[in-house]
Amino acid sequence: MYFECTYRVPYADTDQMGVVYYANYFEYFERGRTEMLRSVGAPYSVLEQEGVFLPVIEAHCDYFGSAKYDDLLTFRSYVESRSRIKLKICTEVLRENELLVRGYVVLGCVNAAKRPVRLPESLAACCDKLMWNPEMVSPEELYPLKFAPIYQERIWGGNQMTEVLKRELPEHSAPIGEAWELCDRDGIQSKVVNGKLAGVTLSELVKNYRKYLLGTKAADAERFPLLMKLIDSGEKLSLQVHPDDAACSKIGGGAESKTEMWYILSARPGADILAGLNAGLSENKIVDSLRAGETDDLLQIYPSQTRDAYFIPSGTLHAIGAGNLILEIQQNSDTTYRISDWGRKGPDGKMRELHLEKGLQSINFTDRTSPRVAASAEFSGNCENAVAKSLYFNVTELRLTELQQEDTGKESFHYITAVDTPVKVGRGEVFVELSPGESVLLPAAFGAYTIQALTPGVICTVVKTTL
Repeated sequence: MYFECTYRVPYADTDQMGVVYYANYFEYFERGRTEMLRSVGAPYSVLEQEGVFLPVIEAHCDYFGSAKYDDLLTFRSYVESRSRIKLKICTEVLRENELLVRGYVVLGCVNAAKRPVRLPESLAACCDKLMWNPEMVSPEELYPLKFAPIYQERIWGGNQMTEVLKRELPEHSAPIGEAWELCDRDGIQSKVVNGKLAGVTLSELVKNYRKYLLGTKAADAERFPLLMKLIDSGEKLSLQVHPDDAACSKIGGGAESKTEMWYILSARPGADILAGLNAGLSENKIVDSLRAGETDDLLQIYPSQTRDAYFIPSGTLHAIGAGNLILEIQQNSDTTYRISDWGRKGPDGKMRELHLEKGLQSINFTDRTSPRVAASAEFSGNCENAVAKSLYFNVTELRLTELQQEDTGKESFHYITAVDTPVKVGRGEVFVELSPGESVLLPAAFGAYTIQALTPGVICTVVKTTL
């Protein structure tokens, strides 16, 4: 990944023309790499106290432009490679987005007697965090990114991904119930399918571009903060709940809190949503009923309608009914406690595991609000409808009759999902086309872009997700 720090050019760094003296860039390289190592817990001062020294044994510099007095420069540094006893650290000097100088130094690792020694394990680990893949593009070249869906077989899976979205699914022995559209989890990694970064995982993008990809709101995130899915329910999903932070602390075992929301892309006749506890029921009554396996009349039930949304905070008891095709937006967590599975058996013929006690610790018994966000009424012209605003994500529905101007503003990525018509997203010649149900990730650094229906005169619906 990159590390960046800034520096304002003083008079002392310049010649009589007010231009930075060429040899001073090697001092800039030192500033950049020193702060970079400090940022990952390996400052030079500590290394030297431990008897480890990193003298420069090779240096190189290419000049593309000139810095001047009072310029605010950005030093962008990263580790290009390392061996057991050497480090190659590159630094770029930029003024705003203009590359002025690029160079590198090779550092040898020696002890106090100036004999070569292996890099300490702690330093090697720090350097691995700062490794940058030279095949990556520069942050200024980041573009709208499409990812390959990761399909998941589920006992309750449906067929709307093929019948409604016209997707070609991989071979499967059980129904496909989920498409993980954007995922940064251990063992499950979304991969880019378009442009120069094709084949790169989401984890690698976060590691190398962090704030350029995620934005200032998640500049310190270690992984992509959201998990985006399509849910295709041929049968009713289990009755379940996700814990909040307080419940996770009590339960332990690596539990992760999860707040999510659903946006209904399509619904079969008779489909419904079960979410939120009914008012008028005491906590004791609810607990006794759940322990007895009696779930009737405990939950609020809503008939499914296309473009309706449901905000499901952690602690909300819920189930997705049969016949729904849903865009699910959630915190990057896979912790779910199954309260009831309606007596359903798994592929092995046995009842699926329940997590009643952990689930009871996770339910928010005081929240009896309605989670439904009804679809917006008729409109004229372009219209933006707030669907969900939370600490974890903000979701907006856009109903468009003409070109829509958008801008990431460097604060957050934008994740755009086409709902009912094909759309074109990007700017100039840098754009992607989306079919209904497809999505694209606009890096935070991308800036201004447009959304446009590919069919003139057609009302276009898209969902925009940001932090």
